[in-house]
Amino acid sequence: MDTPSPEFEVNMQHGLAAHAQHGQNEYIEALESRLGAFRLPPPQPGDRGRAARDISASFDRLGNYQFGEDWEQSNQVMAGAYAEYAIREHRKLKDAGNERGAREFTASTIYEAIAAARQNNDNDALAVVREGWAISQELLGIYGKPHQYDVNLIGRVAGLEGMSGDKPKSAKRQLGNLAVSLAKNSQTNRVLEPDTSLDAAGIKQAQKTAWRRGLAAKAIIEMQALPTRRLTKPLARFILNKAVL
Repeated sequence: MDTPSPEFEVNMQHGLAAHAQHGQNEYIEALESRLGAFRLPPPQPGDRGRAARDISASFDRLGNYQFGEDWEQSNQVMAGAYAEYAIREHRKLKDAGNERGAREFTASTIYEAIAAARQNNDNDALAVVREGWAISQELLGIYGKPHQYDVNLIGRVAGLEGMSGDKPKSAKRQLGNLAVSLAKNSQTNRVLEPDTSLDAAGIKQAQKTAWRRGLAAKAIIEMQALPTRRLTKPLARFILNKAVL
């Protein structure tokens, strides 16, 4: 067995800090750090899946940016491939009864869903976030307190449910309201495992991001509840891609 590398977490934290700057060059820097972590022996089971999940996020944020002729696949294809790796690893741990694996699985469903939704595969996206959200609710019942991953997940669940037509409007609205309500808890002691490296400004920004995502999800739900939803669907998808995913 490979010896866990102390550099793994250093690369992961560097990637997180770079990604948070929201610039094209910073996204590339984040991707390089995360790929570096992925190639190292992970400290704990599931950590390589965590790196793969972050790599998926980097590829997704880079959109149509071209790295050169040696990159034969589009960034969205790469995002999907790494998201699939993450969800496979975390599903195995979850199915083996590993509680951390179950928690990481809920987060990985976000990126699997994003990859599917970018390709307009809404049914696949919805199925995976529904599974992740169901597990999140089971864990909430055990611990009595939401996790930061729940804050990150619920807006995506609400937005994707809003695009679908197989759930009552009242149930969708409950999800949208919950997404907005949980936003104020983001990165605070009201959730399990907040990011303790964030300062007051960083916490406020995380809350604003979650709040905007929740509002965007609510807008999708309301638009798709209208009789003219076929006409508003392109706008709803634009909001989904730009403000929710």
